[in-house]
Amino acid sequence: MKQLVERERLGTTICGYDAADPDAFDTSCGHFRGDVPLEGLSFVSGHAIIAWGVAALLWTVLPGRWRWIPVGIATLNAIARVYLGAHNPLDVVGGGAIGIAIAALLIVAVGMIQHRRPTDR
Repeated sequence: MKQLVERERLGTTICGYDAADPDAFDTSCGHFRGDVPLEGLSFVSGHAIIAWGVAALLWTVLPGRWRWIPVGIATLNAIARVYLGAHNPLDVVGGGAIGIAIAALLIVAVGMIQHRRPTDR
């Protein structure tokens, strides 16, 4: 997906970060926290794909209220990626959608495999 869209990270698109001359980068330009990468491709967030994919898979096996814990963790992960300045909101929303789609495909595939098995007698 990153090669299809090719949207640069915030450090490059907003602040003009140049890896060839990192000392010339104006750190007051953006709100970058921690060790987030300032260059490279941004859309979609790989962290969001994994977090939402796992949350969607766990949704099918956890009982009742426990289902919301992975969803809450995936939401906090998405908020953190935007807060740190690593991604735009659309990057994490797109990653979440892809993660949920992958989980849905896995759920359908496993369901089809289980239906094909001969029943024990």
